[in-house]
Amino acid sequence: MKLEDAEQKLHELQVKLKSDGAARQATVQNKIQGSRKAAYDVQRAERALTKMTLEAPLAGVISLVSIWRPPVFAPFKAGDRAWPGAPIAELPDVSALRISARVEEAERGRLAEHQMVTVYMDAIADREFSGKIQRISTIATPDFSGGWPFPRNFDLTLALEQTDPRLKPGMTAQLTVLVDKVPNALTIPAQASFQKSGQTVAYVWTGSKFQERVIEVGRRSGDRILVVKGLHPDDQVALADPIAKE
Repeated sequence: MKLEDAEQKLHELQVKLKSDGAARQATVQNKIQGSRKAAYDVQRAERALTKMTLEAPLAGVISLVSIWRPPVFAPFKAGDRAWPGAPIAELPDVSALRISARVEEAERGRLAEHQMVTVYMDAIADREFSGKIQRISTIATPDFSGGWPFPRNFDLTLALEQTDPRLKPGMTAQLTVLVDKVPNALTIPAQASFQKSGQTVAYVWTGSKFQERVIEVGRRSGDRILVVKGLHPDDQVALADPIAKE
């Protein structure tokens, strides 16, 4: 009986030893799997960190892109949450500059691709640039910077033919497109013409008061109008309705 008891205890100890060995082996395997997962997480984090650093292909000035984030257009700042594909910054190539502009529907039909354009940069007053119309959109879109109601204008892209180290992204410019030449033309500001009783009139200074005079408008171009009849070159016209002020 003592022998049987001893054999029974030996069997129990062998089973327990085998069970403890299996548990220890499972623990080791679990630790190994955790170590592999941690190493994979480290590698993934390192790859993500390398992708967060972008090397510029050329030297230049970084321009932050303003995007619509209600209620205003503004660039990203530190701490903002970006989304995949969100534009953050641009690095313009100053050797191939482009100018974006908007053209009114009334002027769209008078413009064409490859048409010459004279450019006056507001920040570079001592130099005149030239360029060509590169692209004109086929569909008019709302211009949200034009006030309410939003006007529908066409997008215009121009390519400059000269470079200048003073050119920077975001500069503003005045564009002049020569579409036709009218000899001995007389033009006045568009705000100097008024609609009265179905006619276009201007107010001419006679020396003591403004006199209403009917004029005939030939063409309109931006903020200027071509007067065919009704005015003389030495006439002084009012930029606001003097009768309305009275």
